[in-house]
Amino acid sequence: MTAPCDRNGGWGEWSNWTDCTKSCGGGVQSRRRDCDSPSPEGEGDYCEGLGTEVISCNTDHCPVAPCSQVPGTVFSSCGPSCPRSCDDLSHCEWLCEAGCYCTEGKVLSSDGTSCVEREECPCLDLNTGLRLNPGESTTAPDGCNNCTCEGGRLNCTSDPCPVSGGWCEWSGWISCSKTCGAEWVSRYRSCGCPEPKAGGAPCQGEQEVHGGVGAQIQRQPCPVVTFCPVHGSWSLWSGWSECDGCEGVSVRTRECNSPPARFGGLPCHGESRQSRGCQDNVTICSECGGVQVDWPCGKPCPRSCFDLHGDTECLDTAECNMTCGCPGDLVLQDSQCVEREECRCKYHNSTTGGLDSSNTSWAWPGRSDWQFANPGETIIADCKNWYSTQHHVSPPVA
Repeated sequence: MTAPCDRNGGWGEWSNWTDCTKSCGGGVQSRRRDCDSPSPEGEGDYCEGLGTEVISCNTDHCPVAPCSQVPGTVFSSCGPSCPRSCDDLSHCEWLCEAGCYCTEGKVLSSDGTSCVEREECPCLDLNTGLRLNPGESTTAPDGCNNCTCEGGRLNCTSDPCPVSGGWCEWSGWISCSKTCGAEWVSRYRSCGCPEPKAGGAPCQGEQEVHGGVGAQIQRQPCPVVTFCPVHGSWSLWSGWSECDGCEGVSVRTRECNSPPARFGGLPCHGESRQSRGCQDNVTICSECGGVQVDWPCGKPCPRSCFDLHGDTECLDTAECNMTCGCPGDLVLQDSQCVEREECRCKYHNSTTGGLDSSNTSWAWPGRSDWQFANPGETIIADCKNWYSTQHHVSPPVA
């Protein structure tokens, strides 16, 4: 399930201008706006531009009183640079203004009647036009942080604000995606409008989590349920059998039962039996039987009629060990050496009424009901799965 779409934020309307902070000599007014029309979502961008706007007001020159009335001030025809007063600590636009100004790093009090240290100044809140005394706090414009008056300026915390989650609209019903097996139609909605953040409350109701986003899913069963084909898979190979020193081979097997093929699934592909040349130096044949001869470095594949069957893989070994084996291209069958054309053919058919019975059923490869046909015989079987109607069993080809 995917998270809600990203959405860029948009500015809301400006608030009204605050009252001017001074009646003369250049005060300030401010207004603010919020990025909530709409609020950004996901990876969407926050609004560009300023959320607070400040302008000068009442810029007419103030009457200049004798500086003796304000202890610690001297007269200046234009005035020093900012800050000149407590309000200048929050916002200052320098103007050439004749008047009495404080010395020794002090600033004029908000009412202009005394010189004070900056730490003694109240703080001007540009968002409201109100003043806070040193140490007083107010709620920040975001509604979750606090601003404290320190040294004539508001110092605000900047912790992320908790955002409670909200449900998005339900998706449309997603139709059945399968033609078999137990399946459902479903629809969902995600807790991403907005997504809960910074400890905000999650959406109300039971939820699942997909991709880190909470979601609700409604499911209904599809009207038709059928079984899906299960393709066969091989079991693990058995261990290699003890070495048959007289035949010079060791074998291992596996079965198509992990799982077996069902409901029209494909049987396992590949061989169910492997044989390899061996000589364990324990089982020693004093005489090779069945007209077999000694092979000083082991007889190469194929060594028996079994090695020619489609479900068997014959493996040559790199070691050079003496074994018994049929001479030349002859292969072993029933402890006798025969031409390859004389080998019986192996087929998989669980017919119970003979080679030409109509009572035929399919048994999965790897089971114990392999049968054999002599060269030239024809096997008739029902057409089922990938088995053809009539099979002509030919002598195996190396």
